[in-house]
Amino acid sequence: SKHLDRLFSISDDLASLLAGLNTDKSYGLLLAEGIYGAVNLPANLQLSILGACGESIATATWTGGSQATIQVTGMQFQAGFALENPAHVDLENSHFKNAEGHAVSQQGGSLNFVSNTVTTSAGNGLTLTGAMAVIIGDNNFLGPLGGDGVFSDEQEGDLTIQGNRFEQVQGNGVSVLSTKPSVAGVVI
Repeated sequence: SKHLDRLFSISDDLASLLAGLNTDKSYGLLLAEGIYGAVNLPANLQLSILGACGESIATATWTGGSQATIQVTGMQFQAGFALENPAHVDLENSHFKNAEGHAVSQQGGSLNFVSNTVTTSAGNGLTLTGAMAVIIGDNNFLGPLGGDGVFSDEQEGDLTIQGNRFEQVQGNGVSVLSTKPSVAGVVI
């Protein structure tokens, strides 16, 4: 079980707050209703972020998170969410869009993507590269989609994608590339 050493309720300088967190502790952040800019999530951090039921709105891309364990619930991302090499990510009950690229992208690590909505995306709704496994179940691809509902190439890895809604996506709804488990580990 995770112990949260601190609980913050913040509305302004999220990026500065995150940069100052100690990586040997776990943190929980309760975000107030409001607008949040670009965030580069620190490496090696254990972080849970709870947004105000979609009223916590990120207007610029959130990135970073190398070797971090990150959980995000109840946020609205208007310019994408892009992580590189996190240890593990849970994205739940959030809304994602990106008029200039992929709504959500992750390279490496593992991901649980559950009960989210992707409304519009100039690229793919969800792009995963080098993940550790893949399970995709009970998703709604309402479209229109510019590509496939699910596109996959070489497979290996640990990933769950279920109960999500994909709406207007110019590329694929879900694109899974170069994951690490065998094809037998992929369930759609």
